Amino acid sequence: MMSKVVGYVGMMTSGKSAFLIDAYEQALIAHKRIRIINDSIESRDGRVIHQTGYDSRDLAKYDVIMIDELQFEDIAFLDDVIKKAKPTATIMWAGLDFDYKGEPFETTKRAMELSDILNWVPVKCEVNGCDNLATRYLTKNGGGIDKENYSVVCDHHYEKGGKLE
Repeated sequence: MMSKVVGYVGMMTSGKSAFLIDAYEQALIAHKRIRIINDSIESRDGRVIHQTGYDSRDLAKYDVIMIDELQFEDIAFLDDVIKKAKPTATIMWAGLDFDYKGEPFETTKRAMELSDILNWVPVKCEVNGCDNLATRYLTKNGGGIDKENYSVVCDHHYEKGGKLE
């Protein structure tokens, strides 16, 4: 028996971290031993879970292991977590599918290959009145993305707009 790997993938603002927090709360109710690999998981609705003192050597103690923002880890990171987890553990991760240039994150691609269950978390285009799903990032200054500097938009509005301003 191998650990079950469950992934949540999507664009920024889609709510991937909120799914992890929901699962965390359910695991607490079920009296599961939980390890969050990040120092915290934060959702856009204001919920935060803090946990510190991660040591990869202790993963075999836990029933549920959670990783947020997986795209920033090394490509072999999830492989290593799976090897160190107990066989009955559920490993849950959330990560971005693409960067702001539309390039896939290699770590996320690898995690998708390893996942037994993969959940794509869609988000709607942020242009008022648009019901299309967002597929691209639109930045105000054409550079990198930070929380105040981008919007998620559909292909149509990306091609029309170029910039948010």
